Amino acid sequence: MVCIERPGFGRSDYAADRTVLDWADDVTEVTTGLGIDRFVAVGVSAGSPYALACAARPPTGLGAVGVIAGLVPARFSTDDEFSSLIERDRTEAEAAARRHFEAMSADVDGSARAMATREGPDRKILERAEVQQQFATTRREAFRHGVDGAVLDLMLVHEPWGFDLKDLAVYTRWWHGELDPIAHFASVRATTAATPIELTVYEDEGHAISFAHGAEILTTLVATSQAT
Repeated sequence: MVCIERPGFGRSDYAADRTVLDWADDVTEVTTGLGIDRFVAVGVSAGSPYALACAARPPTGLGAVGVIAGLVPARFSTDDEFSSLIERDRTEAEAAARRHFEAMSADVDGSARAMATREGPDRKILERAEVQQQFATTRREAFRHGVDGAVLDLMLVHEPWGFDLKDLAVYTRWWHGELDPIAHFASVRATTAATPIELTVYEDEGHAISFAHGAEILTTLVATSQAT
């Protein structure tokens, strides 16, 4: 499993002019450099637009794309306050994103613990010590060189991605919790309805489905890729 850090996260240099669709070129560079000639691409939550970008502009050797608890394009998320703020005042939206991530980076452990206090279908998973530790570790690494990468990332996923999901050129499967409080299932269903994306739903589950079903999902996606 190869995990690539998006520009501005961890040890990856910040790139002010990057786009979501550029990610497909980054994946091509990495897989070519590592000599990987057959692979699948998977994105979880905010990583989902980038996985979908690979399906829209497939790197050589890409066999399938998976989305886990994915976010939807802004036009399908009618109740998304941040997308609405971007439309009204992009400067204020960027400032709000910076305040959010600066507060998170100032108290990473506290931000991870706070997730477990929210009511909802994910609470039992987010209460687990190992899950909180995983979030704290990844957030601390993400903010290694500041919050610029995270701020830009939040802006990009709430703006047009530069491609249409109807035009995906690689087999794509989307797994989603029916009770997801972050990416509402109704929006996901509307997003995928007229596309080639295969949608799989976990009833009575939320946004943290990767912790409960991650191995199952990856095994299924790899098997599907090998069969095509």
